[in-house]
Amino acid sequence: MVNEAFLNDYYELLPFEYDNPRFLFDFGKTLRTHGRYNDSNDMLRQGTLVSADPMFYVLMGNNYKGMGYSDLAEKSYKKAFSIMPNRIYPLYLLMQLYKETGNSKKAKEYAKKVVSFHEKIISPATKQMKEEAKSLIYTEFGTNEIQ
Repeated sequence: MVNEAFLNDYYELLPFEYDNPRFLFDFGKTLRTHGRYNDSNDMLRQGTLVSADPMFYVLMGNNYKGMGYSDLAEKSYKKAFSIMPNRIYPLYLLMQLYKETGNSKKAKEYAKKVVSFHEKIISPATKQMKEEAKSLIYTEFGTNEIQ
């Protein structure tokens, strides 16, 4: 339900759903889909008051990145990782952020963290993240050391 037609419905339901993390996340995601990053972050911030799900911070980081605020995106991704340090995804997003902003030193640092991360459950997504990190280390930085 990320169609823009549902936005009015979300706003009508909002007074009854301020304590519903799923509703707030979905609303924030819908707003983000339509480029309404600030409104999305308002909903996601409300979500952080009623849920400890780090994905609220991941999505906020994506919004900040979309607005060109890489410093706030970095803080959001780091907050997501600090809430649940057994997830690789925030580290991967930090690696990508540093690469995209031209911070090669930090991109390499986080690529190494992604590659050496010991996930609880190996999935196609975690394998892909690790492969991208390895590729970044080998091709972008011309090194074969992953220490």
